[in-house]
Amino acid sequence: MLAHKQCAMLYKENCIERCQLVKQRYLAIFRLGWKAWNSWRAGTGYKYVGDSTVQVDLSDCQLQEADLRFFDLGSANLRGADLSYADLREADLSGADLRDAVLHGARLNKAKLRRVDLSERNMSGVSLQEADLSYADLSGMNLRRAGLWWAKLYEAKLANADLHAAFLSGTDLRRADLRGADLSGALLNDANLGQANLEGAKLTSANLKNADLREANLEDADLQDANLQGADLRGARFNWVYLYDAMLRGLDLSDVRIDGSLFPL
Repeated sequence: MLAHKQCAMLYKENCIERCQLVKQRYLAIFRLGWKAWNSWRAGTGYKYVGDSTVQVDLSDCQLQEADLRFFDLGSANLRGADLSYADLREADLSGADLRDAVLHGARLNKAKLRRVDLSERNMSGVSLQEADLSYADLSGMNLRRAGLWWAKLYEAKLANADLHAAFLSGTDLRRADLRGADLSGALLNDANLGQANLEGAKLTSANLKNADLREANLEDADLQDANLQGADLRGARFNWVYLYDAMLRGLDLSDVRIDGSLFPL
């Protein structure tokens, strides 16, 4: 029994040492810059660590303030990594494991974050301008005052997210799940919310001027004091929507589906 336990301990220690060695080699390629790293990951050269098709393991790595612009980190294991104040502009993090990763102060403009899971995270005030967050799980996130101008959030999960006073001008939110989300005071002018689910969402004082809300579900949403001037509401569901003091001047409501009451108008 003792010999068995000793063998198990030695095996675990060897695995840890091997893992640490692999990470050191990954970091060595990192230091060569994004062109070398991306070339290695694409399989065209710089294959210093085995097969580049395997998941890159950078879990728990200290990458704070690192310049990671343009790096291909797609599907990488970044669990527990410290990326605080890292420059990740135009980096590809699609499908990466970011559980417990520290992203405070990280620069993520134009980054690719497709299909990432950032649910329940606190990233208030983060800058994600023109970032691609399509299909990402952002449910329950704190994104208060976040900069998401012209970002892509196609089919993103944002249920119960806090987007109070967020900057979402021109953002692609088609088919996004925004049930119960707080969008009060958010700038959503020129945003595309076609077929988005906004059931029970809080949109008080939100700016939806010229927004595309075709076939969106706004059932039981709160639009008090919201600006809907110039918005396209064709096929939208507006039953039991609260519109007190909302700006509706010039709206065409002829094709809006009202399954209950528009209350109060």
